[in-house]
Amino acid sequence: MQKKIVKHKWLQTILFAETKFARMEAFFTAVMFFGMMILIFVQVACRYVFFIPMPWSEELVRYLFIVVSFIGAGVASFDNTHIEINLLSSLLNKIRDEKRKKSIIRYFNIFKYILVIGVSFWLAKLCYQFTVKINAMGQLTPAMRVPMWYVDAFICLGLVLVVLHSLIKLITEAAGYSTNYGGSAE
Repeated sequence: MQKKIVKHKWLQTILFAETKFARMEAFFTAVMFFGMMILIFVQVACRYVFFIPMPWSEELVRYLFIVVSFIGAGVASFDNTHIEINLLSSLLNKIRDEKRKKSIIRYFNIFKYILVIGVSFWLAKLCYQFTVKINAMGQLTPAMRVPMWYVDAFICLGLVLVVLHSLIKLITEAAGYSTNYGGSAE
């Protein structure tokens, strides 16, 4: 399905900025993921070939995985590539009237984005409160002795990114420029 050309200048600006920002998020997650792979390779080589322990590397990989997962959730929100149950899409494919089908999907998408924004905002708020408490306690990671709130802050950031991308999708959908018809990423 072809995307509509956005006629509103303000929406074009928002979508342009979102695209650039999402590319930075994707680049960041790719670099972190590549760093994880290199670190795992070096750690295995050091442990089994050179017999040199690197106890901090497993912890770093674990935290990098958390960072990649949550920042990647923002990227997935931008691309509409989250795992979803598309039962409604399958049922709507039986509707012959294309205009009616698009209208139903549009309202469903608006509901979906409102739900995602609400849940993600609530989780981000809880995560922020938890991060502040962890920072106040001064908790450090076991092996690297890095403040634990750094990791928690990335979780919170990832949730905020999901909220922002979903909010932009909601605005786009409400303005009549659908970002997702039928549960498939476009």
